[in-house]
Amino acid sequence: MIQFLDRLSRLLSILLVASVVLFVAFKIYYGDLPRRAEIVDDVMDGPVQELHHRTPFPFAYRKKEYVVEPQADYEIAGLIVTHNDIHSLFDSYHSNDSVDVKDLCVIWGRNVGTEAYLQIKFWSAPWTCFYQLGSEAGSSFDGSELSNNHILSPDPMVRKIVNNARIGDQIWLRGMLVDYYPKGYSEQRRRTSLTREDTGDGACEVFLVDEARILKRFRPEFYGSVAWAEKLIPGLLFLKGILLFFLPYLRYRYT
Repeated sequence: MIQFLDRLSRLLSILLVASVVLFVAFKIYYGDLPRRAEIVDDVMDGPVQELHHRTPFPFAYRKKEYVVEPQADYEIAGLIVTHNDIHSLFDSYHSNDSVDVKDLCVIWGRNVGTEAYLQIKFWSAPWTCFYQLGSEAGSSFDGSELSNNHILSPDPMVRKIVNNARIGDQIWLRGMLVDYYPKGYSEQRRRTSLTREDTGDGACEVFLVDEARILKRFRPEFYGSVAWAEKLIPGLLFLKGILLFFLPYLRYRYT
């Protein structure tokens, strides 16, 4: 019995160390992007937009009513370079109940035509994405081929895909650019940008997505292992703690 528990304790220690190493590696490499050779052809194309004027319609989410005002049909494929974190303590605007699923900041076209994007630092605030050019990126980066997309969707599967999208993934989205506001509060209208040429406040696309697809995952095996490690660590710590507490007693009791 004691011998078995000793072996179990050593096994738990190995698993715990491996899980912690994986998690630390994830933190170190988080934000890495795929190289040019891994970019799919669809991401080389620019977004497709067709302006129109359609009748506003209601949109309900989590027992809240919104009014959506369509502005354009829209389709885009892009490389996700950053996204906001609705679970962060620094994002008080989003939660699991937010009508906005997530902000996806993507690049495409000439911006992924070379590997200059690997020299650029990208990061997100609750409603905005930013970038800082590295010394080797220079004028090869085009700000009009980057967009920050506030994603809404009536489709649970689309919301799941967007929620699970990670930095480095290549994604395709189709739907409408829209303005929207809580029913009865038109003064709280959130407006979409209709051009990729603008910057600053109001430059983001408000995107009601009907279809979404991950074109290519970035390091799926690595991130899958990290996800398992993140789930295992609390359980391993708990079991290891129990053994550390009881093993000395059992050794004393049975030897």
